[in-house]
Amino acid sequence: MSSTEQTDPPSPAARTGDHQHRTWWLITLLALLLILVAGWLVRLHALDTWSTLRDRTFHQEAPLLTGLDSYLYLNLAHQWQQSNYDRHRAEHPAHLTYAPTHWTPLPSILIATVASISALDLRWPAALAGPFLGPLLAIPLFLLGWRLGGRMAGLVATAAGFFPFYLSRTSVGWFDTDLLNVTLLLSLVVLAIALAETASERKRLSIALTMAGFLFITVWWWQSAALEMTAIYLWLITMAWVVSRRSRPVASPPSLSPPYRQHLFWGGVLSLPPLISLATVGYESVANILSNGLWGAASYVAGVEQGLFPNPSTTISELQAPTLEMVAVSTIGSPVALVLALIGLALLLLQRSTRRLVPFLLPIFVLGAYGFLSKRFLLFTAPVLALGMATLVHLLFTVKGESLKKRAAWFAGILVIASCVIPLFKPGTGIYRLPDRITPHTATNMADLGAMTPKNAILWSWWDAGFPLRYWSQRQVAADGFVHLPRTGEHLVHLAFPLTSSDPRQAANFMRFYARHGLPGVDELRRLSGEDPTRSLSLLKQWMAAGPERTRSLIKETLPTLTQQQQERLHELLFPEDAPPVYLYLSGFFRHTVHWWSWFGSWQPDQKRGHHRVFVNIHTDQPVTDTIETPTLTADLKTGWVHILREEKKTAPLYRLLRHDGQRLHNKQYGHPEGFTLVWFDPLNQGVLMEEAILESLFTRLYFLNNVSDRYFVPVSIRGLQAQLWRVNPDPDTP
Repeated sequence: MSSTEQTDPPSPAARTGDHQHRTWWLITLLALLLILVAGWLVRLHALDTWSTLRDRTFHQEAPLLTGLDSYLYLNLAHQWQQSNYDRHRAEHPAHLTYAPTHWTPLPSILIATVASISALDLRWPAALAGPFLGPLLAIPLFLLGWRLGGRMAGLVATAAGFFPFYLSRTSVGWFDTDLLNVTLLLSLVVLAIALAETASERKRLSIALTMAGFLFITVWWWQSAALEMTAIYLWLITMAWVVSRRSRPVASPPSLSPPYRQHLFWGGVLSLPPLISLATVGYESVANILSNGLWGAASYVAGVEQGLFPNPSTTISELQAPTLEMVAVSTIGSPVALVLALIGLALLLLQRSTRRLVPFLLPIFVLGAYGFLSKRFLLFTAPVLALGMATLVHLLFTVKGESLKKRAAWFAGILVIASCVIPLFKPGTGIYRLPDRITPHTATNMADLGAMTPKNAILWSWWDAGFPLRYWSQRQVAADGFVHLPRTGEHLVHLAFPLTSSDPRQAANFMRFYARHGLPGVDELRRLSGEDPTRSLSLLKQWMAAGPERTRSLIKETLPTLTQQQQERLHELLFPEDAPPVYLYLSGFFRHTVHWWSWFGSWQPDQKRGHHRVFVNIHTDQPVTDTIETPTLTADLKTGWVHILREEKKTAPLYRLLRHDGQRLHNKQYGHPEGFTLVWFDPLNQGVLMEEAILESLFTRLYFLNNVSDRYFVPVSIRGLQAQLWRVNPDPDTP
């Protein structure tokens, strides 16, 4: 053909095909956009309920947050907004709680920036981040589904954004890394597949740079999982390299560029992640993660014991194993849909067209499978099941053969989609949360602590109150939600012991020692006393009860091999003159977690066990005379017998009734040789049933009875059972 000749124009059939192709893609993109908009609207609809219940959901004209961990990022955003992050990090008591990372977490910077631009309270962008970021999961899910089975499969996969568990974790008021964790991880998977399948050197470079950028954002967003995300990135890059080499035709040249350039390219994308991790979370943070290791994180979630001390994950409900029905209802809506999704996943593994993609999907599959062992990971189970459902729908819609067979397959595909979608519209399906742990009263009580305490004060409370307590009071705390780090179980044993102690002097001295030194002080005590954790803990309790003067002679009697200098050092360690001001904050957090802190506080390292004390909260709507009837228990106050209706279901005698009429406490003995104690407050129509060990504890004596001498614990603010603040005094015998 000469240069003057022109090629024939496209045939009408070709033009029609191109037009139809563009039309279908336009329809698909519009459908994806509608899914994103629907995701935003469904989540934002919860604001109507929040506005109706403003007395429960708002504080000072700004919404409260629903997750306790949300207040970690809210507090760091506040520090960053005030240009105070570095000073806040430097003043953090690292011997008690995990210090903030070198870089301010991206979630905190995000809401601080939006708040500064919009002039809104920080809690507004934090509360609305979920509805705006959560639906973005549809984008990588659509791309994955499209790669697995075309446009229809991609659209079906986006249903995961509406599954109950994921919806609740991205609803109004929930502000955590959950909002983008799954989206960012799936984006890395999508980019790795694209990197493996592209042949263009220029495209490969742009994809690799984009993937490195996504890793940087992922690690910056989810800093606590920096090592895990880096490991997943390395796995994906390795799989991309393997697949790209295998997919080259035999007759083609070995490379599109000189070999050294290929080596430089793959070496660069493999070496970049560690540098990103170090730069983002800081060398010390990475070192801590490496010292704990992947096995440490896995054993924490699995509830494996941490040496001689308990694993704190056993106290966290979301880390407990869900039932199979809970997995089905929470993730994909129904048991039927779960079975169909699992069938789709099996077919995905068996189909030749999708089998080569399985290595790329392996990380999300592993995390999703862990959802059957821990509720926390149901967040990853939802998109995995959605991909299974998408694969099944694709295979049904692409059945070949006679017309009747194809119609039956299409009908079956529609039924599969319906089985996935219809349960999501079931009345009562939880699509939003309301603040329950941090109420407006709780926020007010915590915020007032800042004016009642010095700036260098340490607030002693149970760990689950730590993040909100630090945010509202702007004071440091003795423990917070970082309970997944090494030795946290040991830390919680020391945190809980003073609450279970029956000796105020012992408790006060113990709290001041631990607030000053933390576990490093415990380690030094252990080295001086013989390296035996059980013995050193026993000696610590004994010396704290004896007080400074008596302890001098006890040290000489107990550890005669220590030099005079070592004995003096040990005494200074036990009773520090430079201990920070310590305040005990008592609230409903303690009342509703007695089962756990009594277990930690009574822990015996040599026996590896503690005691779960009986403690039953009681509340009625009607005034009580001689009988208490609640769903929890019934009690006959005349005869002194109680019927516990919880899991244990038993009848037991009452040893005594402590009844407060609003003026004074009345003590009624029933004459039974043993039994429980019932503490009842007539003005509040509420009380507690407890065993003797809890009755004699410092917690009960301060919180319920207020019968501790102010020699060691001085009341600063007593607001009934809502909130109490007690100042911990140094021992009067302290030089």
